[in-house]
Amino acid sequence: MNLKKKNTILIGYITLLLVVGYIRESIFLVINSTINNVPFPYNNAYITPPKFLYEIDFGNLILSKWVLTLFFTIGFTALTSALIYKYFKNKSFVILTVIIYSSIFILALLVSSIGFFINKYDELYLLGRLIAGLTQGPLLSLILFVLFYFKNKTGFSNSI
Repeated sequence: MNLKKKNTILIGYITLLLVVGYIRESIFLVINSTINNVPFPYNNAYITPPKFLYEIDFGNLILSKWVLTLFFTIGFTALTSALIYKYFKNKSFVILTVIIYSSIFILALLVSSIGFFINKYDELYLLGRLIAGLTQGPLLSLILFVLFYFKNKTGFSNSI
């Protein structure tokens, strides 16, 4: 694949990652403003939370955040894996990408689960969400891309 086509693919994927990241952030800000019962325009997305969100109890809103977290983690894993494969044509890089995303998500779930089982969920919730947040934005994708780019450029061993 020629350089111009590779760069076009790279720009397209980065743009898509940023757009999906913005949409994800907007959704979570609206849910958070509902959870915290803070009126519009608390959230930076300047979206008034829909009325049905106020009818959902606190526990289900938290659960919905975890379901959405899983959804966006899978989405960012897929987008990043597609970018890595399209650009580098290296299945080992893709496998490592999936392992890294999965490991971070599992760590976040583990931290939150520990908090739940030791009755310290409120104290560990923020840490779990912070860890999970790494998988739901373009930052991890870009870091992995740069790491794979330099690994590919330096010509070190093909195995990871």
